[in-house]
Amino acid sequence: MPKIINYSSKFKIKMILLSKGRKASYVAGTVSLAEFFVTLAASVTFFASLGISHWYIILGLILGGSLAAPIGARFAGRLPQKAALLIVSFLVILFSIKMLLRMF
Repeated sequence: MPKIINYSSKFKIKMILLSKGRKASYVAGTVSLAEFFVTLAASVTFFASLGISHWYIILGLILGGSLAAPIGARFAGRLPQKAALLIVSFLVILFSIKMLLRMF
């Protein structure tokens, strides 16, 4: 469940920033910066509760985020703002439907 909430929240943040007229590159940078702190907090909590024996999971989170952030920023910079807004809107609706289906 937390993974679904995380993705849904990320898309909601993108949607709010895009709907307020922010540039797609600004939105991508803002979300990437916020994700860094969320991942850092999750990593600290993970280590505190399970110990260092599962270090490879944290390494995967760090590497995945490091690789995805520049790709997302470059993609967002080249995508027209209206198209980005439509894609994010579609994804928010899709993930919301998925969450509702899992509840029932």
